[in-house]
Amino acid sequence: MARILWMTIPAQGHITPTLAVVEALVGRGHAVSYLSTPSHAATVAAAGAEPILYATSWSARGAEGGDQPTDVDASEVAAWAPLVMLTEAAAQIPAARRHLDETDDVSLLVYDTTTRVVARSLAHAHGLVGVEVFPSFASAPGFSLTEHLPDPDDDGGSAVSVDPGHPALVEFHRLAREILTDAGGPARTPEELAEQAEQRSVVFVPRRFQPGAEAFDPSFRFVGPALDRSRPGGRRGEATWAPPADGRPVVLLSWGTEEPRADAAFLRDRTRAFVDAGRYPVVSTGSVPPEALGDLGPHAEAAPSVPQPAVLAGASAFVTHAGMGSTMEGLFHRVPLVATPKTPEQAAIARRIEELGLGTTRSYAGSSPADLVDAVDAVTDDPSVAAALRRFRDDIDDAGGPGQAADDIEDLLPLSV
Repeated sequence: MARILWMTIPAQGHITPTLAVVEALVGRGHAVSYLSTPSHAATVAAAGAEPILYATSWSARGAEGGDQPTDVDASEVAAWAPLVMLTEAAAQIPAARRHLDETDDVSLLVYDTTTRVVARSLAHAHGLVGVEVFPSFASAPGFSLTEHLPDPDDDGGSAVSVDPGHPALVEFHRLAREILTDAGGPARTPEELAEQAEQRSVVFVPRRFQPGAEAFDPSFRFVGPALDRSRPGGRRGEATWAPPADGRPVVLLSWGTEEPRADAAFLRDRTRAFVDAGRYPVVSTGSVPPEALGDLGPHAEAAPSVPQPAVLAGASAFVTHAGMGSTMEGLFHRVPLVATPKTPEQAAIARRIEELGLGTTRSYAGSSPADLVDAVDAVTDDPSVAAALRRFRDDIDDAGGPGQAADDIEDLLPLSV
């Protein structure tokens, strides 16, 4: 048995892909401790890990349902995101150090790429072998994803431009240098760290979905989405859901939790457009109360959170913000996608969806309800999309999923004992 410490950020898209891997490792007799906020502790424990609680710096603004901006500049997102992630990772340092000091037989640190600076500092200070996990696209020496992030508001797909003197980037580099210098490791700057790949990195997408895949050597294991092939929806403990009895084609509508967040009018207009088009929309409303959408009648349903895997199993199309977790779940179920990205990373994912013929892209803010209905009609009626989805599901199955990820992590355990 080995003891493993797992580190990520408290975001659904970063935690969910890890759970089946944690479950597989625990099932093989390993002990996994997982740095967690109280809000995610039960989820982590259900996968078999021991939650190690810490005081989060994560904003609760969205969860509290406060006023949300209706538009977010892509360059501002790109400037602030690294600092937000680093600040959250730094908040985990005291709890991680206490756990490592009290548990002297931890041999491996598995960490989300968003925590790289802090995780590698901890690994160096405590003599641990590290495994870097990418819930979305990977970066490697010779390929920087940040240089390939398109602006979601630019139809031409131009790269996001960020002023290197932006206060958020300046503070990110100051804090990162401080953490790295205190650790006494071989890297003193984020740039130096980026040029030092781990012995093993696990990427939760098939290799064919990764931009610039030729730049990644065999130390990067593209295992595909960590969904359990033995379960119909791919997740443990998933809820059930029944499609409408009248046979209307189901369309899942979900725009994620990132800013800008859809308001009631946005959701209501798009839901009604699909009802009028003879579809059965299932709408994830997030912080918007479902009753704010008004009386939707018998041909639609809305809830703050829907059982996404179960709905996708019976869906004819998926209108999505193109977060990687949602994208991979849709492709796992061979559902054509209409991507409406809101962030630069999501715009990069949407671009790959189109390049591989797995769906199409529409503007999040600029597409009318009728535009989305037309886009869904186009992807569901196109036999080339159906064929591409079948081929991509083969890619997912061949990649190996959570079992392969557990194998790749286990392979390093003798090196760390």
